[in-house]
Amino acid sequence: MIALNIFGIDVEIIFLVYAVVIFVLFFGLRVILHSIRKRTDRELIDLLYVKEQYVLYQELLKNKRLRLIFSKIDIEILKLNGFMVESNDEKIMHQITYIDQLRLNNRQKIDFLSKRFTYFVELGNQNEASLSYVNMKEILERSKKNEASVILDEAKTVLNIYIYKDIRLIPSLLSKAENETNTVVQGVLYYRIAKLYYFANKPELSREFLFKSQKQLKGTYYEDIIEHALIDLNILNTK
Repeated sequence: MIALNIFGIDVEIIFLVYAVVIFVLFFGLRVILHSIRKRTDRELIDLLYVKEQYVLYQELLKNKRLRLIFSKIDIEILKLNGFMVESNDEKIMHQITYIDQLRLNNRQKIDFLSKRFTYFVELGNQNEASLSYVNMKEILERSKKNEASVILDEAKTVLNIYIYKDIRLIPSLLSKAENETNTVVQGVLYYRIAKLYYFANKPELSREFLFKSQKQLKGTYYEDIIEHALIDLNILNTK
């Protein structure tokens, strides 16, 4: 057989060819799977958020072929996401309890804990929301990625507003809103200020900032909530 001398070691060409072929096949497979995963993600998002086909979404997640592109735990988290969009509390709680017992990698933990955190914040469950935040904090503080601190700051703000109802945040949120150039982000800040003014028992200021947020958040998740809150401010207790 023909051999090459590499760093003083004779290596048969056939083995180099095998190595190159295996690398190309492995890399090519990863590219293909990544492409399929992106396309499947889009289809799942369309089913869930646009078409609101909740049953069909869950049925699709049972397809064994998905195991080629999603891990078992990723699929369980996707199921949880579907139940949350559907607002099926019984299935949400069952799924959270189940995933709590699984061994997740850090990426999966952040994905799951952020959903867990959001759900218990909306329920006003201080213990579970705080537990989710503490667990996220433990992971994110070890991360070197820039977005880790952004996610953690946002979670802390949400916890302090929605769970602890800390009206001392109003001045800092007003300052952020004045300097924010993104209209949607500014609208969210106005909405949070409206909530805190409601907690501070200042209904007129609460309505003022609801009107401000309404202009910025048309066509978003907040639009319907704001419309109802302008009729009954008590909606701000839970939304």
